[in-house]
Amino acid sequence: MAYVNTNILSLVIRSTLKEGNNPQRVIIQTYNYNLSTNEEMTLEQILEIKGLTRTNVESVIASQIKIANEEADRLKRLGYNVYTRDLTSSIYKIDNTDNYILGPNNKLYVIYPYGNANNTDEMDVIVF
Repeated sequence: MAYVNTNILSLVIRSTLKEGNNPQRVIIQTYNYNLSTNEEMTLEQILEIKGLTRTNVESVIASQIKIANEEADRLKRLGYNVYTRDLTSSIYKIDNTDNYILGPNNKLYVIYPYGNANNTDEMDVIVF
């Protein structure tokens, strides 16, 4: 999928893999380019354009990931096999966030596709 907002092209590539007896795995990669300068956009640059601060964004991410993990814990107690997030992981810091796009209606989508590193189709998407 591709989106163009305020002269920024955001591209999302999604791949679903199933290998042998491993669980289904969903891999997502995103790319963001400034069409005026023909340069790749960092998350910091997009935050600046959107008027968002690093502190606020990281706070919202932490809050949303905590809520998702609490729901996963509830499902786990019911016997479901679910992905458990590591709330202390540095992957949730802006400097380590690799997947983000400016999507529909110029909203920023920060994506944590856990299948990129594990055999899972689980992901968290936080919208700003």
